[in-house]
Amino acid sequence: MHFQGECLLESKPGGSTLAEYLEWLRTDLDDYYGALAEMAIQVHNERAYHKPLALIRYEQCKSMGIPLIAGGVRDQPYIWLLEWAVVEQVKTVFDAINTRNAEADRNSANG
Repeated sequence: MHFQGECLLESKPGGSTLAEYLEWLRTDLDDYYGALAEMAIQVHNERAYHKPLALIRYEQCKSMGIPLIAGGVRDQPYIWLLEWAVVEQVKTVFDAINTRNAEADRNSANG
């Protein structure tokens, strides 16, 4: 699966390394959210997943209302903004699945 902004990486030095990191981050986030889903339905999971650091930073910035714009967040803000985009994409999908499942549970309980 490709992330938004991947074509931007082709013109940047170290772009392939960054692309590999962002793919690893997506996999790490998928594993984390998958483990949460397994815990929610009480499936035994032998591996314990810790919240990825990128997700922790994302949640901190969201909770504090920090505006993120390219050009000052970190030394190489475009890298962090690409990381941010990957986290937001995976989190949005997971939240949508949880919302759909909660609605299905409510509908089955009512009817």
